[in-house]
Amino acid sequence: MTPDAVIYRYLELVDPGPTDMDRLLSLITSDADLLSRWLRILQIPAQTSLLRERLDGLASDELKGMADAQVWTVSPTPTSARLSLDQWSTVLRAAQLAEVLADHFLPPTPNAEAVSRDERIRALLALSGVHIPIDPVLADLIEFRGARPDLLEDAALELKIFVVVDAIELGRDERLAGELLGLNVSDYRDLLAQADRKVREHLAYLSLEIDDEVDWSHRIWLRQQINVATAALQRCVDFSELASMHTQVSRTLFTKAPLLLVQSDDLEKFELFPNRELSVQRASRSSGVAQAVRTGANVTLLESFDIAVVDRQLMQRLECDNAVLRATDGEPAIVFVADADDDLDVDTALQLYVEAFSRRLPNPQNPTAEDGQLSTYREEEIARLREIVHEANNPLSIVHNYLHILELKLQDDPTVTEQLQLITSELHRAGQIFARARDIPESITTEVEQLGVLTDLDLVAWLRDIATLQAGALAARQIDVSFKTSVENFQTQVDKGALHQILTNLLKNAGGASANGGSVTLEFSHQHFRNEDYGFEISVSDTGPGLPESVLTNLRGAKESSKGDEHQGIGLSVVYRLVAEIGGELDLRTGSNGTWFSLFLQADE
Repeated sequence: MTPDAVIYRYLELVDPGPTDMDRLLSLITSDADLLSRWLRILQIPAQTSLLRERLDGLASDELKGMADAQVWTVSPTPTSARLSLDQWSTVLRAAQLAEVLADHFLPPTPNAEAVSRDERIRALLALSGVHIPIDPVLADLIEFRGARPDLLEDAALELKIFVVVDAIELGRDERLAGELLGLNVSDYRDLLAQADRKVREHLAYLSLEIDDEVDWSHRIWLRQQINVATAALQRCVDFSELASMHTQVSRTLFTKAPLLLVQSDDLEKFELFPNRELSVQRASRSSGVAQAVRTGANVTLLESFDIAVVDRQLMQRLECDNAVLRATDGEPAIVFVADADDDLDVDTALQLYVEAFSRRLPNPQNPTAEDGQLSTYREEEIARLREIVHEANNPLSIVHNYLHILELKLQDDPTVTEQLQLITSELHRAGQIFARARDIPESITTEVEQLGVLTDLDLVAWLRDIATLQAGALAARQIDVSFKTSVENFQTQVDKGALHQILTNLLKNAGGASANGGSVTLEFSHQHFRNEDYGFEISVSDTGPGLPESVLTNLRGAKESSKGDEHQGIGLSVVYRLVAEIGGELDLRTGSNGTWFSLFLQADE
């Protein structure tokens, strides 16, 4: 069974974050249990190049999900008999010798190295008695394991090599190496020493240390507990939320929540959160806080008169005599101070907790920082938005072109031409709204309205055109749309784009609220004074049943629309936002006989 130390290392490699595929593959091909399970899942023979190809072909989430599932199939249970890391290394040594022997005997070809690696993983599986149904070479190794040397005279090289490495544990490998492979004792021992060196290098590469004093099973349990607990940190969007969640989460792991020292904006010091009553200079030579940042490792503090005063103050706040400190990687950083008197293995727990904390929110002290999941979601949504805008602009462009053709054909009829021009103007406005999405270029290359730009126009004539457009849109429901004005023209400068959006939303809402046969009125009047400012008013009224209480209590927020799936319930929130942006004031009256909105705007001097 897979040693706990190997499982622990496997957990590190498949944790959230970038995957070190080289190390992951190296570890998988070093353990018979993990290797056999992956080969069976992927339905492939024992070939390292094919395994790498299939693993590289998996999406990141798919790879991590499958890898995590393998952890639980080989994880320790109370009744499982598990190999020690020393025993596991012995099997790995024999398999490594198979690769060294293959290298020694195979002729130099472009794929000789790959063949030798496959010799190693097949030997690893066969030594552990693992069958892979679709691998006939492995089946032969297991079938003829232990065959008498005199019966292997004409057998394939890989079978002879396996018989030699399989005999290491019995001490008969030197003799069989001579009988089956023609190696003298000196040459064989040199090759065995080469295999030993490769195993040591391999263990160092995988950061697997043979240390019988480490309770790896406990570390596995601790790591999984911390990963589950810190998953809650993903929901945090600013540092205040993060610190609050940290307090709750860490108390399930430590007796007391570790203190947090946050790096200042100028990166020159670390301040105790939240009140910042204690601080440590980044360049401090006496404080353990600065030392933890410099070393990137755990720092232990023991209460005495020889340690920095600020460190003693931190321990006083934790009410402990010993503390362990650790900092997150990179800048800005956070330093954690934990009570070392806890019964928990605080050194290991704090290291794992800080690592998990860092992975969940790489820049947690930045109020605008996003976690990986939210960032991925935003990227997907931006890509989807680009696609929607692209596809929406295609029919808009086509309609625009046909309207231009119709305008040329019907240019002798001024009424029809005027209406076509109004429709074209609305298409321009729709294209401009789509194009305002970030990083999305305009695909309709026509002059369009822009928000924030003042346009000089005859407001009365422009409002009459807007009423005409709405009359056409509501004609099917026999809703009368009228325009009333106190003057025949009114020249002024307005933010035409924003005003158009405001009135379109108000008129659309008025039409939607009115029953068939009802009426909607757009009205303009000037010579109004409000707060000593001279201006004009544009009002929209309808004959509907009035606004419900749920809307009146949330005028500036998105609503649950009652108009059907095509309505998103955000029209009024857009109206109020735009009115504020252009410096206007919006009044509202509503009742059982209808709703009335009046917009006041300051006029030119």
